[in-house]
Amino acid sequence: MKKILSTLLFGLVLFTTACSDSTLQTLAKAMPVIATANQGLFNIVTSAVQSGVMTADEARPIVQINQQVAQAGIQIDAAIKGETEVNAAQKVTLLQQIAPVQASVTAIVSNLQIKDKTTKTTVLTALTTINASLTAILAALGK
Repeated sequence: MKKILSTLLFGLVLFTTACSDSTLQTLAKAMPVIATANQGLFNIVTSAVQSGVMTADEARPIVQINQQVAQAGIQIDAAIKGETEVNAAQKVTLLQQIAPVQASVTAIVSNLQIKDKTTKTTVLTALTTINASLTAILAALGK
């Protein structure tokens, strides 16, 4: 997970400096935020389960969201790598990839079941950060 995060962050930082398309700029700015929050989410949940603060049943839906977000990041990175603008067909594809992930994040935020309040607050912060960035991307794509 750390190698994926490092690669995405490095590529997107380089990409941001060379891009003039506003949609791509939004993607390039949002993706490192999402990657960092998603890595933090993974670390929080792993630590909470290992320390016994969170059960495996409480962690399972969060880990599933974590994997969905990571996979979407990989797909987005592949779709925009080397591009200088996002055309209409790419926007449709990106919307199809991102919208379900954003909907899943929204759903888990409203139905999060974690007994430990500190852990729940920390997880909600990471999920809210991810959700806000995904929402910004969707807006840039025209949704």
